[in-house]
Amino acid sequence: AARVMRSRKLFEAKTRLGYVVVALLLAAGMAYAIHRISMVADQQIADLRNEENAVTLAERLRWSSETLVSSGRAYLLSEDPSLFVEVRMARSQLEDNIRLLQNQQATPVTDALMTSVKAAATRFTEIQEQLFDARRRGEDSAAVVTRFDTELVARSRALDTALSRLVDHKVASLERRYHDASIARARLVVWMYGLLLALLLAGIAVAI
Repeated sequence: AARVMRSRKLFEAKTRLGYVVVALLLAAGMAYAIHRISMVADQQIADLRNEENAVTLAERLRWSSETLVSSGRAYLLSEDPSLFVEVRMARSQLEDNIRLLQNQQATPVTDALMTSVKAAATRFTEIQEQLFDARRRGEDSAAVVTRFDTELVARSRALDTALSRLVDHKVASLERRYHDASIARARLVVWMYGLLLALLLAGIAVAI
């Protein structure tokens, strides 16, 4: 009877220890899983925010270029000082947004697209400045606008094409980030459940 009693107590003690081990393993596993999820989520948020900001900057670039074209043509027709101010502001915003985009994490494709945008913007503003100078020298507004339509429109289209390619690339990159983030979350969930199952089986094995 005494031997049976000792065996029973030993079994109960081992069982309690097993439960404690299972609880500790599960708690440790959950803590690690939560930490891992938090790290992955923080990185995904940072990556997505960076891509969204890049798309916004690229769209601002296109908006600045459109303002540069429309206000520039209107100024050549009217010589309204306020339109000239708009042109200068649009050009400054264009240059600022180009610089901000270049300061972001770059890839070879992005570098190539940015080089195209900068080159197109430089060619456009050089011709535009020449037309402004001609207007200030007193050349006939109709003649200057005709030069605008023949010389500058092609430059404007080249700039718009370069910007459209940049925007499309940034939008596609953002969509890939969302897709990759979704896949990473799904893999993380599978990994977490696998970890918890492994810990549970390990705990049961210890209890037995």
